[in-house]
Parts: sequence; C-alpha cells; structure tokens
Amino acid sequence: MVACQANTPEQGLVTCSLAVDGKFLMVEVPAGSTIQQALEISAIAINNLDRIDPPTYTLITAPIKISITRIRESFEIEEITIPFTQQKVRNESLPQGQTVLVQPGVNGNQQITYRRLYEDDVERSRTEVKRTTLLEPKPEIIMVGVQTPFSAVAIPNKLAYITAGNAWIMHRTTGERRSLVTTADLDGRIFSLSPDGKWLLFSRKSLKPANQEINTLWIISTIDENPKPIDLKISNIIHFADWSPTAV
Repeated sequence: MVACQANTPEQGLVTCSLAVDGKFLMVEVPAGSTIQQALEISAIAINNLDRIDPPTYTLITAPIKISITRIRESFEIEEITIPFTQQKVRNESLPQGQTVLVQPGVNGNQQITYRRLYEDDVERSRTEVKRTTLLEPKPEIIMVGVQTPFSAVAIPNKLAYITAGNAWIMHRTTGERRSLVTTADLDGRIFSLSPDGKWLLFSRKSLKPANQEINTLWIISTIDENPKPIDLKISNIIHFADWSPTAV
C-alpha cells in the first residue's frame, strides 16, 4: 500500500495513489477536484468497460486511493449437434413386427455465441448471448407392421378409413384393402368418398404454423394403381367439406 499525504493548505494540493495495471502511481491534484480530473491529470487511458472506485464524480478533499479494474470482453462461438428424433408409423400392409426405414435421421447443428468477461485478465463470467440453428434435425421415420390375421368379411362396395393418420380403402371384402395415403398427416376433419367411390376427399395437417394455416384439402383416386394426392388449394377447413350431391 502507498500512503497518501495531503500537502500544506497553502499549496491546495492533495496527493493520491492510483492502483492500475498491477502498479501504484502517485498524482497531485487541486483539492476539490474529481476522480475524473485526477485520471486526466495522470494521463491514464480508461476504457469504456473499466471499473473505477470510487466513482469518477467523487470529490477529492483528502488523500485517497483510486482503484482501476481493467475489464474486457470477448466473444466465442461454439457449434453443437442436435440429435435427431425417431418417429414410428404403423402400417397395416406389413406383417406385425416387421419394420421398414422410410427416412434416415439426420442430426441438426446449432451455433452458440458466448460473451466472456475478464477483470484484470481473470475470467469472471461466461454468458450465452445468442443461439442460431444452422441445420434443423431430420427425424428418422420407421414404418412398423401391425398386420394381424383376421377373417375377411364381405362389404357391399368400398369402405375408406383412417388409421395412424393414413388413408386405407377396402373393396368388396375386408381382405381386399390397400393404402391410399401413407404420409401419416391426415387430421380426420374431412374424410369422404365420392358418391361413385372413385375419389376420396380428405384434409391434411399443414406444415405451416397453426396460427397461419390449420390444414389443407386434397383428393385422391381410389381406382388408379399408383394414385397421387391432388392439392385442391383450399385451406383452413374446420367443420365441413363434401361432394356436391347434384354434380354429374
């Protein structure tokens, strides 16, 4: 410690010690000066983050010690892996217990920015300030067979039904069934066969956020061998959509 001693009242000067950068400096300032003026007289460079004790507005009326803590910050970026999840889709066309990989999983990637704060070159804190997803993870989708032996039952025409978000159709008997839509995203709000049984009208969950779009309306042929769903470009169907009873 360096002692501070006031000069004679006739001089009107106060001697102060400044602790900075591991050193002690002496400076004389007129009585009544502020800490800020003492720093200016001593020609010590002060950075924006530096901490000064006592505060710079303090008046100097007696010998005083001024401590300057050098504070600096740095930013570092860290990349982390986001593990993919697994989704299982039930499929009645596969024997029970059999699995088929529909979509391989892909890990995602995130970038995290940290702020590191140092006081006199000693790290005091490390804080996350930003997180950015560079690559969204892609889930692994596995189709799981749930087909079980059953006795076929005759039906008069066609019967369409939903299971696990997929559309299926039976013709003449329950033993003759095949999948129409296997995307596992039918929401069940709209699901209707055309009067001649050749088309199926259905709604699917939207990929957009729910506050923008709830679902979309589609049709698909029930007679084509490899039918493709047709987007009707209609969305947000909540209560009703059906075939026209008078259309030819």
